[in-house]
Order: sequence, then C-alpha cells, then structure tokens
Amino acid sequence: PQSISIESFRTPNFELMAEVLYWMVQRLDPSIPIHDDINTEDDRVEFLNGITTEVAAKSHINLNARNLYVADGNSVKELLILAQFLHRASILAEIEAEPDETFNVENNVESYKKSRSLATEITEIGARLHESLNTESDDKKERSKAIKFLKSVTGLSVEGSEKDHIESSIIHILDSTRD
Repeated sequence: PQSISIESFRTPNFELMAEVLYWMVQRLDPSIPIHDDINTEDDRVEFLNGITTEVAAKSHINLNARNLYVADGNSVKELLILAQFLHRASILAEIEAEPDETFNVENNVESYKKSRSLATEITEIGARLHESLNTESDDKKERSKAIKFLKSVTGLSVEGSEKDHIESSIIHILDSTRD
C-alpha cells in the first residue's frame, strides 16, 4: 500500500479509511467476508458492522464503528489499534520463521545421554540411602558401643601396642558401619 499522511484525515475521508481498513482486514484473515459497496450510508454502516464483528471474533479486538464511520483523526486511532496488532503478529511470525541455529542433534543426543546417566546415578544413590536408613537402628547401637568404649579408654593411660590395637578396632568398627 501507499504511504498515508495523517493530514489525509483532517477532513473526513471515508473512502481512504475504508480502503485502509479493508487492506488490514485482508492481512488479518483473507477469508473474512467483506461487503465492499460503500456508496450509500446504509452500505457504509453494513461495511463497518461486518468488519468490526469479524475482527472482534477473529482477534478479540473491539473496534469502535462510530469512530471509524466519522473517518477523521478518531478513525486513525481505531485503525492504529488493528495496525499494532498486525505489526506484533508479523514480528512474531518472523521470529518463529528464523531457524534455530543452536539446535544440534549431536548436542541433544549427548544431553540425553548425560541426563539418563544422571538419572541412573540418582536412583542408585537413593537406593543406597534407603538401605542405610533401614540399618540405622543397628548402626546406632554400634555407635553407642563405640562411644562407651572410647569413654572408658580415655580414662586409662594406654600406650604402645594396646593403643594401636584400640585404634585398629575403632577403625574396623567404623568401616563396618560405613558398609
């Protein structure tokens, strides 16, 4: 379409407003039926009512038919509402049409494999944690025995081979509780 100045609407210009509105509605949805005869007042009312109803149904944009009928600066504001909607839609269409350069099948396969191995590892750790929690009551008893033993030993002065034997016993008890 041609460039249109706001000056074109200083005086009412229904033909130009109808042409612009017709073009925008065709851009919105070419299948919208439009009554294109605007010679009489009734034809103009039918034209605007049909378009405003269809635009509201298709895009949920409520255009004021009275402001459009006047075909002056107020109609430009109404046309601008539809023009902004079409502009945003065209920007979104361009964004969706651009190919995603970051998409790489090999990266996705690697990511999938990593995710799968992490899930397996998490499951295994969870199973070991569950088993450890099940044996917690037995482990608690063993810890209590070890603490009692340490308390009794700390009161004695133990040196040499006895000390080495006590340390190895403690390490053995701790190792058995870890498993």
